[in-house]
Parts: sequence; structure tokens; C-alpha cells
Amino acid sequence: MSTITKQVRKAIREHILDTFAWDDGDSLHNLIGQVEHIKCAGESNYTVGSRMVDDGFFLVYYDDIREWLDSIHPSEKRFSDSQIWSTYKHLIGREVAYLLQEDN
Repeated sequence: MSTITKQVRKAIREHILDTFAWDDGDSLHNLIGQVEHIKCAGESNYTVGSRMVDDGFFLVYYDDIREWLDSIHPSEKRFSDSQIWSTYKHLIGREVAYLLQEDN
């Protein structure tokens, strides 16, 4: 895995865990609890993580997402709002799946 990819994955992981850093400080435990609470039968952790983006658990404004994505992996290209949203959903979904897989 390239260094860029490792850095991007680390930033995504931190972004997810920061979102679930509540008073008790156990971000991973909080994430697992939320996933278990909203997960439907047969749904993958990737799907739940992606759906959490749609449900407003993470950044919700295109400009905020664009800025955040640019901060972890700058790009010269200007992406449409739908491309930004789908990229963000994919990255969050993938990393939620990795985080929950590692916890088992």
C-alpha cells in the first residue's frame, strides 16, 4: 500500500472516530453501538457506514466535504457535488467496515 493511501486511510479513520468521540472517550465502542443500533438484517458494515453519511452522522454540506477531502488528498480537478458525495460515502463506508472487522 502506498504511503499516500496509508495517510488517507489514517485521516479517514481519525475523521470517523472523532465523530464518535463522546464523553466516555471510547470512539470505537460508540461507533459499534451506533452501527448495531441502525443495522438492518443482512446489511454489510460497508452499507451501514455509507448509509450513516446519508443519515447525517458525518459532514453534510458539499463544501465541507470537498474541503475535507482536499485536506487529505489535494486534487486539481473540480468534482461535482454528486461525485463528492459518492466518494465521501464510499470512503466512510469502507473504513467503517475495516474498523468493525478489526474489532472482531
